[in-house]
Amino acid sequence: YRGRTDKFSCQREETGGFYRQSQYRRECHQEKLTWVRNNIKSIAMRILVTSFSIAPRTGGLRVGVLGLCQGLANRGHQVSLYTTNADGNNTLDVPLGVSTLHEDVEVFFYPVQRIIFGNVLSYPMVRALKHGVRNADLVLIHSLYQLTSTAAAHYCRKFRVPYVLRPHGILDPTLARRRRWL
Repeated sequence: YRGRTDKFSCQREETGGFYRQSQYRRECHQEKLTWVRNNIKSIAMRILVTSFSIAPRTGGLRVGVLGLCQGLANRGHQVSLYTTNADGNNTLDVPLGVSTLHEDVEVFFYPVQRIIFGNVLSYPMVRALKHGVRNADLVLIHSLYQLTSTAAAHYCRKFRVPYVLRPHGILDPTLARRRRWL
């Protein structure tokens, strides 16, 4: 806000000492917050969301991921969800590698090669993440201890894209002991 004295009346010189200093600072801060709230609403971000699966059998993960994507899209952001067609030990019958509309969210499903002890391996999704992360303003990574999550975090660091990691209860001490090798 420095150098923009025309934007905020509180930055102009006050003569006569009408306001006490603390009250003046509070009003100036409130005026700046109002300006930011009114102008930030129009800025849309490109958000990439990753999840190893959104199959109905995943339960809470599916609800959380799709709900978050729908909420962000309703606020005007461009949201893309990258996930696999994994459904437990089976696969979902969905179009692979192309954009599909799934519950009002743009979803890209990628084929799963293997599921080893609950870990989903999808090399096509890893390749897609390499290109998708470059074009994103923010990446939301759901779940821990998955190859897709590790790859997404790696590419975020490599391309300096900010990311948020949501573990979804995986930090439970019992599960952490099972996954000591990571």
